[in-house]
Amino acid sequence: MIIPNKHGEKLVGLLHETESKEIVILCHGFKSTKDYNTLTNLAAALEKEGISVFRFDFAGNGESEGSFQYGNYYREADDLHAVLQHFSGENRVVSAILGHSKGGVEYRVTEEALMDSLRTDMHEACLKIDKECR
Repeated sequence: MIIPNKHGEKLVGLLHETESKEIVILCHGFKSTKDYNTLTNLAAALEKEGISVFRFDFAGNGESEGSFQYGNYYREADDLHAVLQHFSGENRVVSAILGHSKGGVEYRVTEEALMDSLRTDMHEACLKIDKECR
């Protein structure tokens, strides 16, 4: 399944469809993909319980278009928003958003990505999260 983000990139995901109105969105961690073992196992368990699940690759990861960047939190938030808007447009209710990791491994970072991360005001970013998000 392909969902475009606001930057014109194609986000690639897999829908575990059970025909439930509610859906759970699974987000992968740092340097990972939608096919990470923990996410595939969780999706299978939720599907077995009759809960629809969507797991996708953020832009620049896995099968999605774009370039990988460290600390690209605003872009990832944009990607997640595109996914939520897509399912809202299909009259689905996102009952949960679950994510895995965002660190704990060795990596190299560009100065640009580091400065972007350091300039990120997490308080301001959190205030942009819809009050209905749970």
